[in-house]
Amino acid sequence: MRRHSSRVSSEVVAQIQASIAAIDTLHESEAWPKLENEAEQLDELLHEHASFARKGALREAAENIGIAVLVAVSMRSTLYEPFKIPSGSMMPTLRSGDHIFVNKFTYGVQIPFTNTIVAKDLLGVIQRGDVVVFRYPLDEKEDYIKRVMGVPGDTLKVDGRRIYIRPRGEQEYREVRREAIEEPCLVDGSAEQVQENCTLYRETGLDGREYVVRYVGGLEHTVSTLPRILHVPDEHILVMGDNRRMSHDSLAWQATVEAVTARSLLTRKDLHDLTEERNFSSHVPLDAKDNVDPRFDHVQYFAEHASPEASMQLDVWRDPTLGASEVFGALATHVEASVSMTIAELIAKDGHVGGMDALTRDRIVEIGGGVESLRVSAEGAAIKEAVWHLGPSKTVMRLRCGDEACPTYSRLAERITGVLGNFQRDRTQQARELLEGDSSRRYTSNYRSRGRAMGRFVDLHYRPNASAEGDKNLLRLRVWRNPKESLAVLRDAALAGWGSDIDHATSAPEFTPDAWFVETDQNYTYTLTDTSRRSFIVLECGKNRCRDKKSADAMAASVVAHIPDAKKNALSMRRMLGSAQIGDWKEQTQDGRELYEWDRQELVGNARRDRYAVDLKVMLKPKDGLEATVARWRNLLVNPKADATHGRGGFFAENEESFDFVFPVEQNEVVIGIHCAKGLCPDETSARALASRTAQKALDTTNYIKLDASRPRPFVPRGNVKGRAERIWQPLSRFWLKIR
Repeated sequence: MRRHSSRVSSEVVAQIQASIAAIDTLHESEAWPKLENEAEQLDELLHEHASFARKGALREAAENIGIAVLVAVSMRSTLYEPFKIPSGSMMPTLRSGDHIFVNKFTYGVQIPFTNTIVAKDLLGVIQRGDVVVFRYPLDEKEDYIKRVMGVPGDTLKVDGRRIYIRPRGEQEYREVRREAIEEPCLVDGSAEQVQENCTLYRETGLDGREYVVRYVGGLEHTVSTLPRILHVPDEHILVMGDNRRMSHDSLAWQATVEAVTARSLLTRKDLHDLTEERNFSSHVPLDAKDNVDPRFDHVQYFAEHASPEASMQLDVWRDPTLGASEVFGALATHVEASVSMTIAELIAKDGHVGGMDALTRDRIVEIGGGVESLRVSAEGAAIKEAVWHLGPSKTVMRLRCGDEACPTYSRLAERITGVLGNFQRDRTQQARELLEGDSSRRYTSNYRSRGRAMGRFVDLHYRPNASAEGDKNLLRLRVWRNPKESLAVLRDAALAGWGSDIDHATSAPEFTPDAWFVETDQNYTYTLTDTSRRSFIVLECGKNRCRDKKSADAMAASVVAHIPDAKKNALSMRRMLGSAQIGDWKEQTQDGRELYEWDRQELVGNARRDRYAVDLKVMLKPKDGLEATVARWRNLLVNPKADATHGRGGFFAENEESFDFVFPVEQNEVVIGIHCAKGLCPDETSARALASRTAQKALDTTNYIKLDASRPRPFVPRGNVKGRAERIWQPLSRFWLKIR
């Protein structure tokens, strides 16, 4: 009547209105039979006079369909939505082809066709371990399904197969526990077992939730060679597939963006030009590692300094001519390795077997069983010394190990048995092949080769005839020319071979400042050390040749007189005894050494020290503007002063440890922060030189801005999450199975 009364006669309109009024009256009085009759009369009136106003069949059908679609879309968008799994990235939890229902109401109500969520987290919050469907952040037309591993505020460290989580407000990481389970890995979409190396693990999250993941491939096939640190920002989550090596997830997502690169603003070449240092290593701090903001970058350079505490040195004597036991004793005395013990006792010095597991301890003790004698330095020494003697092979070794390389005695035992293990496999190996450093540290290698014995050492034997035996009938001269090992050790080993030492031998300074004489029943012996010419001589003259001390002294004086010639010319070493001293005695052929008996490997550990470091931070087009970013970075400095040298509105600060600069480059909307420690920048001039070089290079954006850089994009925005996957309903074997 409201819409079409003009098309009906006034008389009929009055009848219809009267009928409606009568119906209202009868309804109030609950006169149901009369009400039914009156309603039928009204229906007849409408049918006869107002049929033209009824909806057509097509319109009514369209409206019904529209309402049905609207209800379905609303329910699908706000309550439950079916999905079909397209790949095996969530194996073994979900297989390719599975049909699942996603609860879209559990995290709030999402307005259809938008990323806006109302009543967010009213019924539940996203938790670690949830399996969620979300719009792929790099292409929101695609839907992905993964497991939540990090929630807002979490910091994750992913190291190969190990995952550590530090929740917001906590100081320590907690490892996500896992244990291997004895179940076969199946090929996706098949009952066939995977032929490759594949392991299933039952993983337990921080809140105790359990689920199963799998890894295909050996331990060496890690996602990254270095641990990754990821800080989950607010309103984002981090996700991973249960098929860890076969999932395109947060650890793999990369986006092509415009990005700034700090390394290009300040390079190693710049540091070589402007500082006294030459050997630098770079480091990416945590605030830049896996950084999701391509406008920010941070790099640290460390000048690598040789550190005695991080260094090691191995000396090896193979069947030394002065005797292995004698060299061992002399060496232990000189390096103050005074404590005798076994490898097992060395491990036990740290208490509780040095924290080793039984298998490692037994292996070390077994390898160390070939050590005849072992002496180590006393406790408290910053540099640990160990000297040991391998009886059957007549080999003596000395290991000098800094406190960083060998912080404990059990670590020293590991170093020793590491050398022994290599030696047992191949006794011909050089010292540089026996001593191994840590893979995590850079070393400078200083190797002193064995080299050819000829020219460095001679051992001459003379006797009256080939059948003459005994020391009385022996004239022996051993000459070391420029020996690299300690002259004092050689001297004491030689004296020990005659059952003496410098406390009981006779000093003979008339020959050299460091000369000693010992007389035995069989011969006269001399050790002659010429420190200035780096020469050492051992002379043994049998009493059938040197009848008395006077003739022995004369022979020693003749040898000393030839030292200058021998120093210049290796061939002169063999002519240090002339015919007057040899007489008619004959030289006896000896088995000559091809290689010298001694060599040394020194691994100088390069330690990174904060005192020799420079930090560079760069922010491109900051969201809060140049001035606000400069102010924020300035607040981190100690006693900053305004300084417009490198940019208007910049700041400079000096403290006991460093020089610091913060300044904008307005032309390119860049903020730069430089921290140079005083070990690397000893004065303000050198620090300003670095800042000036950086500011100059920042004027050209091609130096440090990449328009098509690839950067990690690891996080899913909260608004992209469509819901939680809850049930599998196909195939029949997994009908209505709850997703764990």
